[in-house]
Amino acid sequence: MNHPHSAAIRKTDAAHLRTNAPASGSRFNVQRSTSNAQRQRSAPLWTLEVERWKLNVEPRAAAAATSFAQQSPRHRRGFTLVEMLLVLVILAVLAAIVIPKMSGRSQQAKVTAASTQINGFETALDMFEADTGFYPKSLDALVNEPSGTQNWKGPYLKQGIPLDPWGNPYLYSYPGKNNARGYDLQAVGPDGRPGGDDDIMNWNTGK
Repeated sequence: MNHPHSAAIRKTDAAHLRTNAPASGSRFNVQRSTSNAQRQRSAPLWTLEVERWKLNVEPRAAAAATSFAQQSPRHRRGFTLVEMLLVLVILAVLAAIVIPKMSGRSQQAKVTAASTQINGFETALDMFEADTGFYPKSLDALVNEPSGTQNWKGPYLKQGIPLDPWGNPYLYSYPGKNNARGYDLQAVGPDGRPGGDDDIMNWNTGK
């Protein structure tokens, strides 16, 4: 049997222990502050300088970034406009140089094509003459058989009578004025009129 006096003594001792025991939270706070203070004392000097540099630079960098974000769209628009103007100038210069050369090459190509077509006509006309014994009165006889013609073995042009490269009909005459023993055949050239310096003629070849 426990004595009432002993129980009272035990309660008093327990209360005394709880009162005098240090709080766990306060012990942890004291240890953490002590650890931070020790780290600061033991940290090298360059680490502290870096921390001070960050404090000074980061606000300036943020302000510069904000200013750039506000101004860069206007600057980009102006820079793009300058680039576009520069490209247009370059294209204009190239066009002024290239187009005349290309145009000259195009005209030369058409002159060559007209000469090739005249050669084709000459071959067809010679074949007609070899079969019938005479040259036709018109170029249409190379495609459609003339009435009363014997030994016609055409058509002598498989794709019909072509126009010249400028879209004009070839001029044919028999007997020829410039080729007394043959025929005259010519393309009127870019100006579309016979007798100009740009005509392409079969009597240039001596026929």
